[in-house]
Amino acid sequence: MSNIFSIGYNLFIKWPRRVFRLILLIGHLLVGILLSFIIFSPLVHSKLSKHWHQRIVGGWSRILCRICGLQVRYYGDITQAPALFVANHISWLDIFALLGTFQVFFLSKQEIQNWPILGWLVERVGTLFIRRGEFGASKQVSNVISEALCKNSNVLFFPEGTSTDGTSVRRFHARLFQAAIDTGVLVQPIALRYRQGENISLIIPYIGNDTLLGNLWRVLGETGLRVEIWFCPPISAHEKKRRDLSDYAQAQVLKVIMKDE
Repeated sequence: MSNIFSIGYNLFIKWPRRVFRLILLIGHLLVGILLSFIIFSPLVHSKLSKHWHQRIVGGWSRILCRICGLQVRYYGDITQAPALFVANHISWLDIFALLGTFQVFFLSKQEIQNWPILGWLVERVGTLFIRRGEFGASKQVSNVISEALCKNSNVLFFPEGTSTDGTSVRRFHARLFQAAIDTGVLVQPIALRYRQGENISLIIPYIGNDTLLGNLWRVLGETGLRVEIWFCPPISAHEKKRRDLSDYAQAQVLKVIMKDE
C-alpha cells in the first residue's frame, strides 16, 4: 500500500512540479546566457562597476536557487575584501547559493567546466578550474589566488577536494592556504548545511556516481529545502603555517556542521 501511495505521489505531485520548475529553469538559463554575452562584452564589461556586476550575478543566482525550491539563509558577518574564503562542499548548488550572497571568485574542479550550460555560466563569472594531479598545478593556482587577492578580490575554494553528504567534513588540503600567508589577508571559513524541514537533506548532496541531471531532477521535485550559510570568525594568517590554518578552518566548519546534531 505504501509503495502504491509513493508511486501516486511521485506521478501526480512531484512529476508536474519537476516539469514546471524545469521549464522555468531552462528559461532562466537562457536569460543567463544572454546576460553573460551582454555583461562580458568588451563595451559593457569595461564600464560595469563591481557593485552592478554583483547585483546582476547575485540576483540571477538567487532566482536560480528559488526555482530549485531552495531557500538561502546566512548567519554571521562577512569580512571585508580582500579575503580568502574556504567552505565545505556538498552540491553544485553551493556555487549559486554563495554567488547570491556576496561577490567572490571561485576555484573549482575541472569537471564542473564540462557541465551543460551551468559550467559555461560559472566560467563566465570568473571561476578558475583546477586540473587535479598535474605537476605544479597547486603552485600555479596559488599564484593566481595571490594575484586576485592583491587586486582586492575575494577568492573562495573548497579545500576538501570533493563533495560530501554534509554530515561531516573531510580534512582540508593545506596547499592553497599559502596564498593567504603570502598576501597577509584573513581566512574566513564558511560552513554549509542543507536542510529539508528539520533534518539534513539527503536529496541535495551531489556525491559518488551521481550525475548532474539526475541530481537536478530529484531536487526539482522537493519542497522545504534550505541552505544555511554560516560565516565563521575570520582567521589571521600572520605568522601561521598553512597546515595550522587549514586545520583551524576545518575545526570551525566542523563545529557548525555538528551543531544540534
